[in-house]
Amino acid sequence: MNLSPKAIRFVIEALEYRIKAYQERLNVEEIDEDEASDITNDTAFIEEIRSELEKTLEKLVKSNMPTDMLVFGVVGTNSPVSPLISERGIHEHQINEA
Repeated sequence: MNLSPKAIRFVIEALEYRIKAYQERLNVEEIDEDEASDITNDTAFIEEIRSELEKTLEKLVKSNMPTDMLVFGVVGTNSPVSPLISERGIHEHQINEA
């Protein structure tokens, strides 16, 4: 999937909105321990995805990489979140076009 910097910013904003909604739900609603745990785990996962996207966006902007070379798919990296992200198939890598 090719994403432009604008699209990445939009996804980051949507993730931030979801994180805020989860935090508000934890603070306002009376929920059981299992649901609170699920929300906390989901929030942590979304925060890691957001962080990876922010790093990707920063690299893209710094390198002025053409957006058509930004591709998302499963790849191995040394990132501490790689195992989490790989299970869901989200990682960035650059492909060389011939």
